[in-house]
Amino acid sequence: MKRILQILLAGTALTLSAQQGTAWVAGELGGTGWRSVWNLKDEIHYGLGVGHWYTDRWGLDLRLLQNDIQYSGPNAPSGKETHLLVSGLFNLRPGADNWYPYLAAGVGGTNLDAPYSGQSSSATRFNYHAGAGMMGKPVEHVLFDVSVKAVQVNLPSGHRTEAMATIGLGYTWGGVQAVAPAAAPAPAPEPPKPAAP
Repeated sequence: MKRILQILLAGTALTLSAQQGTAWVAGELGGTGWRSVWNLKDEIHYGLGVGHWYTDRWGLDLRLLQNDIQYSGPNAPSGKETHLLVSGLFNLRPGADNWYPYLAAGVGGTNLDAPYSGQSSSATRFNYHAGAGMMGKPVEHVLFDVSVKAVQVNLPSGHRTEAMATIGLGYTWGGVQAVAPAAAPAPAPEPPKPAAP
C-alpha cells in the first residue's frame, strides 16, 4: 500500500510539471490594425515563432513578423514593416496538461521602410508590447496558439500603436510527461488448505 501511494504521488508531481521544458517552433499568420488617427490600411502579417517554457509558470517567446504598410489615401507609397518581438510569458494555468492561457510582454525592434520610418530611408525602431493568448496541443507534438498583442513603435515624431491578432501552428517537443497509472498489485496467493485426516 505504501508503494502504491508513492507511485500516485510521483504521478501527481509529474502532472504538475506539464509545461516545464516544452519548446516549440511555429508558423504565424494574422492581422494587423492601427488606430484610425494614423490613416493606415489594415494588413495581413506572417512569420515564424519559437519559444520555450523554462518553468511551469515562466517562458520565452520570439517572433519575427512582417506585413505591408500603406496609407489609406490614393497613390500612397507602400512599404514593409518587420517586427522582432521578444516576449516573456506568464502561464495562468501552471501544471495544466493542455490548453493554458498566458500573458505576454516584452521589447523588440521594428524595421520600417520610408516614409513610415519617420525619415527618408528605412530604419529600425525600438518597440515594446503586451498581450495575451491561449496555447495547446490538439494532437501530440502539434502546437496551436492564438494571441493578441498591442505593439507600440517609437518614432521620431512620437509613438505609433498597432494591434496584432495571430494564429500559430507548429511542432512542439520536450516537457515532462505524466506517468501512466500504476497497475494494481497481484493478489496474494491463498494459503494451502490443510490435508484431510
